[in-house]
Amino acid sequence: MLGKLLKYDFKSIGRSMFPVYLLTVALSVILSVMVRMRVDYSKAFTAALILFVSLVVGSTIGTVVLLNQRFTRGLLGNEGYLYFALPVRTSSHIASKLLNAIIWGLLQVVVVGVCAALMGVIAGEIGFKELIEAVREVFPRIDSETWLRLFNALLLMFLEIVAIVCFVYLCDSIGHLFSSHKRLWTVIFGIAIIVVRGKLTPRSLSFSGRAEEIWWYLLPVIFSAVYLGVTWFILDRRLNLE
Repeated sequence: MLGKLLKYDFKSIGRSMFPVYLLTVALSVILSVMVRMRVDYSKAFTAALILFVSLVVGSTIGTVVLLNQRFTRGLLGNEGYLYFALPVRTSSHIASKLLNAIIWGLLQVVVVGVCAALMGVIAGEIGFKELIEAVREVFPRIDSETWLRLFNALLLMFLEIVAIVCFVYLCDSIGHLFSSHKRLWTVIFGIAIIVVRGKLTPRSLSFSGRAEEIWWYLLPVIFSAVYLGVTWFILDRRLNLE
């Protein structure tokens, strides 16, 4: 059932975001051709550049907004009657929303990366084959320590992003407990949780070496688990859709 929930949420967001992603990629190709043809000072290029930047920024913001709406409308709004009438555990509903957020976040990164690669290949002097060869030459020169640092940085960033998503879900759930001014209470409790987390997060750790490094990875995991646990409790035991 989790797969069906995930598929439904993915399609719901995809109807809005896939056309935007396709348009963003198409504009990156058009801009690259303009640069290649040395028309970078034309009004058409300026307009296309502004539209492209607006689409990249807008698609990022739009993805965040739509993901939040899928949670609030799907589980806290009118659609909640339908969702919670299904023979599915509350944890599966939350997992579906969280996995969708992760998937769409990764897709956003992929789209931006594809646009950058297309602009580099089409607008630049280097061709696609030359780019592949350059990558093959550079990668072997990067030592294992550098790769490990890069992996650790990306992993920590990923964990923090997941923690932020769980934090938003928790704030929305708490705000919904109030009969009026739900958004205001969401913001108030959001600020309060940020302050509490800041107090609980040590600025410096007494550990050294590997132990300290592992602890910094555990912090977002612990906070995410707490956020999700409280969110589950609210949705499963305290939710009132009336």
